[in-house]
Amino acid sequence: MGSINFSGVSTGIDWSVIIDAEIQARTRQVITPIQEWKTSWENKLTAFDQLRSLLTALQSAVQEMDTPSELRSYTVQSSEESVVDATVSGTASPGTYSVEVNQMADAEVEIHNGVDDAATLVNNSGADQDFAYSYAGESITLQVASGMTLEDLAAIINNDGNNPGVTAYILDDGSGSATSHHLVLRGNDTGATYTISIDAGGTTLAGDWGDLTADASLGNSSVTVDDVSSFNQYQAIIVDDDDSSAEYHIINSIASNTLSLRGTLGADFTMAQNAYATPRGIGSGLATGATSGSSEVTVDDASHFQVGNSVIVADGANSEELTISAVDTATNTITFTTNLSNNYASDGYVTQLEGGRNFAFEDTDFTENQAAQNAQIRIDGYPPGSWIERETNTMGTVIQGVTLTLKGTTDGSPVIITVNEDPEGIKERINDFVAAYNAVKTFLNNRTDYNSDTEQAGVLLGNYAAQFIESQLREILINLAPGSEDGVDTYTHLGEIGIESLGRTDDESALGTLEVDEDELDQALAENFEAVISLLSDSFSGYSDSGYISFYQASETLTTAGKYDVEADFDGSGNLIGGRMKLTTESSFRSATVNDPYLVGTSDNPEHALWARCVWDGSSSTQTAVVRVTQGFAGRIADFLDEVLDTTDGILHNIGQSYDEIVGQIDDRIEREEERLEQLRERLVMKYARLEQMLAELQGKQDWAQTMTTSMNWMTES
Repeated sequence: MGSINFSGVSTGIDWSVIIDAEIQARTRQVITPIQEWKTSWENKLTAFDQLRSLLTALQSAVQEMDTPSELRSYTVQSSEESVVDATVSGTASPGTYSVEVNQMADAEVEIHNGVDDAATLVNNSGADQDFAYSYAGESITLQVASGMTLEDLAAIINNDGNNPGVTAYILDDGSGSATSHHLVLRGNDTGATYTISIDAGGTTLAGDWGDLTADASLGNSSVTVDDVSSFNQYQAIIVDDDDSSAEYHIINSIASNTLSLRGTLGADFTMAQNAYATPRGIGSGLATGATSGSSEVTVDDASHFQVGNSVIVADGANSEELTISAVDTATNTITFTTNLSNNYASDGYVTQLEGGRNFAFEDTDFTENQAAQNAQIRIDGYPPGSWIERETNTMGTVIQGVTLTLKGTTDGSPVIITVNEDPEGIKERINDFVAAYNAVKTFLNNRTDYNSDTEQAGVLLGNYAAQFIESQLREILINLAPGSEDGVDTYTHLGEIGIESLGRTDDESALGTLEVDEDELDQALAENFEAVISLLSDSFSGYSDSGYISFYQASETLTTAGKYDVEADFDGSGNLIGGRMKLTTESSFRSATVNDPYLVGTSDNPEHALWARCVWDGSSSTQTAVVRVTQGFAGRIADFLDEVLDTTDGILHNIGQSYDEIVGQIDDRIEREEERLEQLRERLVMKYARLEQMLAELQGKQDWAQTMTTSMNWMTES
């Protein structure tokens, strides 16, 4: 709030000091109490925010143990973890299990016959070619552009958006041979259905070669092939078959389907032995002639020549082998490590020596190195004569609650898996719950307490919501577990397993907190492990005191846990014709729905979705039973906290909204009071301004009178 400062020129009085004092007094009288009131509500909001955090931690603790499978804890051991490892969950059963492993689940691996380098062109045709394969029955066809290499082929397989689950990579076997670099296709999934097949009919991707169409004898200077489109004059080629050593030649000329060679064959090459001719590698014609003594040549296309590779330069008169030291694709210039020994005409040809281009990517060019197969095991010798199969080496459904991880096969002796009860695991969850509950109870004790020494009240003293939450939690803990029955169930109260509420204590903040008697809890777990689980974590299990009316099922979200009186009506033929249900604490029955042979509790009632199976005893027209629907303490607390912490309609949400509105209203009131103070300041300024003027006038008159008196005295004396 601003201030207007002025002082009396005539009177010398600092009116602003007087005005500020009046405003401050008014502020203390009106605004300060309102601000203190606002602070008290803000402190409540802060306290409930803190309580929400503590209740959320308690909610997390009980949600970790509100079903038997979550609380139940086991340990598991394998007699040979390097062969079969195991983990266990709360749905397991204690015992020992023998496991035989006949085979591991494997993913299929297909390996290509190989080319000489990862950078070898797989398509030099000048047009797109196709590579087609299938995985687990899903067919894929990929276009392989002209100029693509082996590593490019692996990349387009891996980067294909429709890839069904195959990984491609290049394997260098280290031999340095013409087939040292292999395309490997590996399935990403194990299991017999995940096979890889190369589609021979759909694959057109192939290298460059021609099959001999006539036998070529020792001493011949030509070969005849079925297709000469892959060959060029003065190109370096390989002639080979299945039983002769490969020979290297240079093509002198091409006529029809005949390749005339420089020199003669050193062996017989026959069609019966699958004879063929293939370029030694990719190549290009000379763009201009080359001169002896020069270290470079210019070709039509240098894009696929590689530094470090050897080439054959040849024309109609000469040929020689050189090694590439540099390639300039901008000028199509190839530089060699040594100078040319001969002159070469512009019709010459340069062939890169790659080990031959006699490769294809059809099904016969791949070897199945590892077959897709299922894992096969037996449990306790079952099934005799055959195997349990799964697609993966991680088996979580063979033994309930036990996950087996296969790492190898057994050789005669099975692996023994041992599952034991783990009381320590249960105790850890119980102690986490107790710690979380005690944090809530201690907080509420401190915030709802009145300290007579300091005469200070806790910020939540007398607060309905705090009292409600505290009383409901206490009531849950001190009562029987919902649906349980003394004399029937082994444990019905927390105190019976060593969890007690702290009574009289010098530390008032600890009043009502929980304590765990470790010895008593250990004894309860040792005497009846499952009864402890049920007391804490039963999740809408059911029981009946009748052999004719039995519990069938209940809903965790719709049915209220508790004890129900059930009546079933039968006609003379034993047909279920009607029935009724009510909680045993209620006085009036409600009709149930007949869904023969079941009675079903109706909606909007505690028995909603409670199903009881009814069997006629052979004579009675009406049969009765007490049906119990049980819920453990953890589940009951979890349900209550779900309601309290509901972000739409929970009590803490509603309180937060209400308190925020109150604080907002207080802010509005403070703002109005500040506006009134500002108006008061303006009135005070005007008031004291008039007073200053009046006093100034009086002072003027006083001064005049004083002057006149002095003047008259002077005249009298004169």
